[in-house]
Amino acid sequence: MIDTKYPNLNYEYNRITMGDRYICGVDEVGRGAWAGPLSVGAVLIDLTDRRVLSELVNLGINDSKKLSPKKRLQVFNDFKTRIVSYSIAHLSNKDCEEVGMSIALKLAANQAVESLAVAPDHIFVDGPVAFVGKINQTNIVRGDSKSIVIAAASIAAKVTRDKLMQEYSLKYPEYGFDKNKGYPSKFHIKALQTIGPCDIHRTRWKFMQKIYHYEC
Repeated sequence: MIDTKYPNLNYEYNRITMGDRYICGVDEVGRGAWAGPLSVGAVLIDLTDRRVLSELVNLGINDSKKLSPKKRLQVFNDFKTRIVSYSIAHLSNKDCEEVGMSIALKLAANQAVESLAVAPDHIFVDGPVAFVGKINQTNIVRGDSKSIVIAAASIAAKVTRDKLMQEYSLKYPEYGFDKNKGYPSKFHIKALQTIGPCDIHRTRWKFMQKIYHYEC
């Protein structure tokens, strides 16, 4: 019986019958944040390396939101030495505001994929939107809970972006970015109401128009 608690390699193994070797998972983090970059992770595995695939199953790879920060970092360090390649692309708050989130997702995703050491034969994308161009792809709703390669991409993106937001918290300590990572929280909202946005806030987002209507 398959353990559904963790993502598995069923989707990945199905691509072997299609003649694919290099499979990439893509996931984003930061789309719903009020501050900081949009970050997209891409993780590439080799379906012919059965030893590595077996090891990946046992590392505890999961949807990054289901792992503690300590566990995420541990799993990230464990799998990044076993996979073929990984890449993280960031699009700043200014860039996201300039082009809109839909285009920003496409730009960051394609940048991440194109930065991989080997071009993938097929891509698995988390969610219903096909935001990676040029390459055959499959969209998997809640893919970070189903596909190991997507879950790995979600972890890589989350760990990397969280580190960036912790660095920003040193420059902008008033907003608590080390804790909220740029997402809305009572502390974050109160800071915006009191002192307004800083340089990494997405000031064109609708939340800024309603900020004084939020209760803390």
